[in-house]
Amino acid sequence: MNRIINYYNYLIQIKLLYKLHYINVLMFPKLSRIILHLTMPISQRNLQNILPTLLILELISGQKAVLLYTKKANAIFKLKKNKPISCKVTLRNINMYSFLDKFLLLNLPQIRDFQGLSTQTLIQAGRCSLGVNTLSLFPELQASLSKFNLKSGLDIHFVTTAKTRLETYLFLSSLGLPFKV
Repeated sequence: MNRIINYYNYLIQIKLLYKLHYINVLMFPKLSRIILHLTMPISQRNLQNILPTLLILELISGQKAVLLYTKKANAIFKLKKNKPISCKVTLRNINMYSFLDKFLLLNLPQIRDFQGLSTQTLIQAGRCSLGVNTLSLFPELQASLSKFNLKSGLDIHFVTTAKTRLETYLFLSSLGLPFKV
């Protein structure tokens, strides 16, 4: 089993039991999915640059990426209808926990001058979103990033089953996400 799954089962549930006074095991918040979202820049929204963005997301997550298309045309943002705009991956179960473990141990410590995540990343109850400006943090992309020449960042969304923002904060901080105090 994964290290974080064992940590959740044996330590986090006991911590949350004392802090939030749960009476049933089913009341404990769980991590339901992690969504990785990569938006293509306007200058790279052609057919030649779709494949590198898909490959980058597949290398980071270890899972097949899905293209997202525009639903409406918008002249202000230079968007045409049914054109690819971004790609995403939804991680669940073992893939989700292995990505979280790798992200917490390898990628977050590489961020320069990292003070911790702001509590404003907790958008609503059960969700936490953060953005990574540079893709060079991921060791899978060290050799191939210069070939792709992609200048966009990655959005990471953690979705939990918590009911309130306090539960979400306590759960994610006990999982290992460093929040500012």
